[in-house]
Amino acid sequence: MPTSPPRLLWILLAGLLFRPAGASAAVEIAINVVDISTIEGSVFTGQVASFTDSDITQGPADFTATIDWGDGTTSAGTISVPNVFPAVFGTHTYDEEGNFPLKVTVTDTANAVTASNNGTARVQDADNLSGTGLDIQALRGVGFDGPVAKFTDLFPETPASDFDATIYWGDSLTPSVGTVTGTNGAFTVAGQHVYAAAGVFTTQIELRDRSPGTANTVTRGRATVIDAAAASAIPGLSGRGLLFLALGLAVSGSLLLRAR
Repeated sequence: MPTSPPRLLWILLAGLLFRPAGASAAVEIAINVVDISTIEGSVFTGQVASFTDSDITQGPADFTATIDWGDGTTSAGTISVPNVFPAVFGTHTYDEEGNFPLKVTVTDTANAVTASNNGTARVQDADNLSGTGLDIQALRGVGFDGPVAKFTDLFPETPASDFDATIYWGDSLTPSVGTVTGTNGAFTVAGQHVYAAAGVFTTQIELRDRSPGTANTVTRGRATVIDAAAASAIPGLSGRGLLFLALGLAVSGSLLLRAR
């Protein structure tokens, strides 16, 4: 015979009233991780998650939180109730730019229940680059090897190994890769090149922060190239004299360009 609705209701009510000890419903934690944004090298302090607990008798002191920042470091979170729901707050500094997986874990210590959820930390590039091209001198057909530009970075924590450099020598030949050296926001780019013709050339040097970095800058310099055979034909011209001749040609080339 089917059970009537009133009888079924009484059965359910009796089950609730006479539930055995220890048969309470399982406690559940639901976490909502907040995607955060910050700048490399800057201290982030703020909310990273909010959560709910089905055991409403628990207060902030009954929970612990751990934050995995996604860059190989973890730290304890602070729990407070700024609005309706309890929230997890943390402090961290990212050494590099990029997107990092953020993981927040909350534990209800009284009920021994743990839950986790994931989000994203978006870290912006802090590098701010500027450069100055150098005036260089070279002999036609003889390899040049030396610095071509100086650069500064307002974010001094970035090492030289984080940068790539490209040198355009101004003679329509294929550009070459520059060597970046320096530290504490002061860098030098050097390169090697052989000019096939004499003259005055405008060099262009590009410095780029490696991916996921986005900072880059371009500067220009000048290369004064003289004919080695012609220079050697001038009696007593060598060493310092050759250098002064190159400098003189550089000035002449500059005046000629302005006259045009």
